[in-house]
Amino acid sequence: MREKDQFNVRHIPGAILIPLDELRARIPAVLEGAKAMTILIYCGDGVTHGPEGTEFLNNAGYANAVNLKPGIEGWAGAGYPIAKG
Repeated sequence: MREKDQFNVRHIPGAILIPLDELRARIPAVLEGAKAMTILIYCGDGVTHGPEGTEFLNNAGYANAVNLKPGIEGWAGAGYPIAKG
């Protein structure tokens, strides 16, 4: 749910960048075939775009979309791996 410049600074390894505006505009195209998958949504702090994106996906039938409540800040602060670029 973050923007490209934020994603390039740090993200969870293997994450796919889909900003919230793009998700809203193109949900079928960007997540085709993923309704049964667990989708981890995160933003910077876990309280801004992450919950909004999670709610949007849940309402669109992606019942396994969940928000990473501490966001990337909490992930990094806990010492989990971070990717850049």
